[in-house]
Amino acid sequence: HGPWAYVFSLSPKDLLFKGGETLLLKPEVLSYWKNFGSSQDRERSSFLETISPNFNRLIVFDPRIPHGVTRVSGVSDPREARLVIHGWFTEPKTYLDGYLPEEAAESALNQAFDLIQELCAQAEPFAGTLSLQVKVTTAGTVSSVVPATNTLKTLNGEEPRVFLKSLLKIYSKLKFPKSRGATQMTIPLIFQ
Repeated sequence: HGPWAYVFSLSPKDLLFKGGETLLLKPEVLSYWKNFGSSQDRERSSFLETISPNFNRLIVFDPRIPHGVTRVSGVSDPREARLVIHGWFTEPKTYLDGYLPEEAAESALNQAFDLIQELCAQAEPFAGTLSLQVKVTTAGTVSSVVPATNTLKTLNGEEPRVFLKSLLKIYSKLKFPKSRGATQMTIPLIFQ
C-alpha cells in the first residue's frame, strides 16, 4: 500500500446495478466522543461518506481512513456492472515543472531533509503524507510554499500545526541556483 489510495470508475454512464458505492468513514467519527453532541443525527449518513461509482470519477483518499464498498447487485453482464480500477500510489517522487535542472533542485532539497529530521525529533509523534507546492524564481529564491495535500495526524488525531509551520519556513528559506525561468515543484513527504 502507499500514501494515497484511489478508485477510478469505468462503470457505464447509466447505472443498471445497485450498490458499488465507495464508503469512507468521516474523520469526526474517528474521534467520536470528543465531537459528540446528544442532538446530532446518528444515521449512516452521519458516519459514512458515500460516493457513487459514476463513470470517469476518480476518488483519491488517505488509505488509513477505514473504507469499503457496498454490495453490488442487479446485473450479471460484466459490461453493465460496476467496473473500477483501484490501487495505491506508491513511492511518489518530486515533480519539477520549469527551468531548474533536476540535479540543482535535488541538491537544495537535500539540505531541507537534514533540517526536517531535526524538526521531527522535537515534534510530537505524528504520521501521514504532506505534498508541498514550491515556486522558485529565476533568481533561485522561493516565492511561495503551500501544502497541496496534508494527511498529517498526531496520535490524538490532531494536525501537527507547529511542525507544519516550521516545515513551511524551512522550505521558504531554501536557495536554488539561478535559472532562465521560474520553476514549480510538487514535493511529496511521507512521515511514518
